Amino acid sequence: MTVTPINPTNQPYKYVFVVIGPAGSGKTTMAKAVSEKLGFEYIEGDDLHPKANIEKMSQGHPLNDNDRWGWLHNCGGACAMELDKESIKGVVLTCSALKRSYRDILRSSLEHRPAILRFIYLAASRETLIKRTTSRKNHYMKADMVESQLAILEAPTADEKDVITISVENGKEQSEEECLDIVHKMVNENKQP
Repeated sequence: MTVTPINPTNQPYKYVFVVIGPAGSGKTTMAKAVSEKLGFEYIEGDDLHPKANIEKMSQGHPLNDNDRWGWLHNCGGACAMELDKESIKGVVLTCSALKRSYRDILRSSLEHRPAILRFIYLAASRETLIKRTTSRKNHYMKADMVESQLAILEAPTADEKDVITISVENGKEQSEEECLDIVHKMVNENKQP
């Protein structure tokens, strides 16, 4: 499902970049880099989880679809609220969005906004994800939760035209450089959907 935004004012489109992928893929690091490079508002999707979700994950229990629906709507709503601010040029959100249906919720929550939505999927191997989550301190998402995320992961397919895939296997610097180059060109050209 690719959504064409409504833009009755013919003003330049705003952008929403949603950085997606399993725990340990580098969503927060990449989103902050994109936000800083473009001067866009940054939203940490993890901060939008209801307390019950955080407690569940902290205890080592994976979330199910019912746990995620409200959170996904919170993520879409937070982006929409930021887009409504006149001074905002764009938004960068972190959100695992592991399934296509989750990405579709975000697409539908922004379909009536004059914004171009793009997902940045951070592709990483199981080994990389486990290594990264094991080394994190003070985060509720532990390494053992990676398996549950990989079990439900529906990696974006070619028909999801609004997804940019970035491999993080070659290191942080290279993946950031590749991503920043793509999004910077896209925004500077103000590509229409």
